[in-house]
Amino acid sequence: TEDSLVAEVHPSYFVPGGCDMPFLSPREVCAAFNQYSQIIVAGDSLSRHMMQGLMMMMKGDLVSGAIESPIRSPYQWCACDGQFSEHEICRANNNAHFTEGEGFLPKDLGLCSDLPMPNMVEFFYGDRRVVTKLDCTIEDYKGAVLVIQAGLHYYTDANRTLGGMVDPILNNQMFKACLRLNKVRVIWITLGVQSRKADRRYRHQSRENTLVFNSNMEAGLNERLRNVTIIDWWRLTENSQTSDGVHYLSDVNLVKANHFTNIIKHLEA
Repeated sequence: TEDSLVAEVHPSYFVPGGCDMPFLSPREVCAAFNQYSQIIVAGDSLSRHMMQGLMMMMKGDLVSGAIESPIRSPYQWCACDGQFSEHEICRANNNAHFTEGEGFLPKDLGLCSDLPMPNMVEFFYGDRRVVTKLDCTIEDYKGAVLVIQAGLHYYTDANRTLGGMVDPILNNQMFKACLRLNKVRVIWITLGVQSRKADRRYRHQSRENTLVFNSNMEAGLNERLRNVTIIDWWRLTENSQTSDGVHYLSDVNLVKANHFTNIIKHLEA
């Protein structure tokens, strides 16, 4: 209902503590990602929200940079923290560039205009099938970053997540070929913290179960890959504001996007 959307426009009060990393400008964000030919994100709504945070950074717009139509009704409800609402009004027919499996170039959105047009980085978001977009046979290929994040839809069970999400990606033939050529870097993003109130509905995602899940996933990934970068946002998300107990608001997603970009900036392409 519209009443439930009113709260989405109020800014959050979350302030991260103990963080000492530069907040990158739109130009720096574009340059960091353009070290690569492809950024491929295989995940769920939490990953989509991080991608929206990247859009905020590339646009330099913290009010409505994560959405496409901030002033067209009914999207005026979807600015500020509402950018990360899972309400159907804010999700429906919005952020078309995050349609699963459909890639986008920053230049197509009027972004990163300072970058050379040929061989510009391309972004992809989707479920495990998005790995099929990986193609290191492209001429002048600069490499790829493959981000994997999952768990919510696998009942916070590491074996289910490894078997249902991770293994199909790692067994993809193009992925194997690119890995042999050292043309792809893999990043795993751990699950964050849901609110205690959400434990009543999503008991399998409680803090205690999530800690076990994250530990088991790290062990499983290290068995499968010799080199995987693991991003742990547990402390970042602990006791932070959420819209529904599970999904975080604009401040958290912006910090995630900035941290992620700083990591990308310092990975060896």
